[in-house]
Amino acid sequence: PASRAGATRTWDRGKRRFELDLADSADRRTVLALAAEADVVLVGLAPETVHRCGLTAEALIGENPDLVYVSLTGFGMFDDRETPGLEPLVAAELGAMITSPGHRDGPVFLGHPAVSYSTALVAVIGTLAALRARIVAGHGDVVDVSMLDGVLAQFAMNWWSERNVSFVQARTKKGELVMGRTRMLLRTYRCADGELIQVHTGAAGA
Repeated sequence: PASRAGATRTWDRGKRRFELDLADSADRRTVLALAAEADVVLVGLAPETVHRCGLTAEALIGENPDLVYVSLTGFGMFDDRETPGLEPLVAAELGAMITSPGHRDGPVFLGHPAVSYSTALVAVIGTLAALRARIVAGHGDVVDVSMLDGVLAQFAMNWWSERNVSFVQARTKKGELVMGRTRMLLRTYRCADGELIQVHTGAAGA
């Protein structure tokens, strides 16, 4: 759907797009030919589809030893649970929905695709590290990134210091963070005109 947005012409400038059907043998050969000359291949398919179409890391790196193969899954390349790798299901199974405050008790859907964001960041870091390692070692590698990694990366942001002390004194069901006697302030206030203003003094010098 994003391809129909006007800004896509800016975001995707310099890119080439191919729409291929992996069930078609000719299209599948096209994918394999592209992978044979690529620096990085990102595979975000279900494991059974990856094996059925011959897009495993072993197959692609066997044809292109310099390739950095990036696998994007729900729980990792070697996890055999039946839960599909979809963000809401991964977030629910890993407990991410219970950490968000809401208007009621129990799990609450995340307000934005935080798991996808953090998974993408982990994937970028891993991919760049593998490309750097390729310069040193002279061969490609496999980068196994899952939404599980994204959830763990997100949980690590819970305002903890290197001394294992949380900056958050308490968290209310309405989403307010009580910072205690620290310089950090993160709260929404209702002004005299009825409008809301959010203050965040987390940055150094704020």
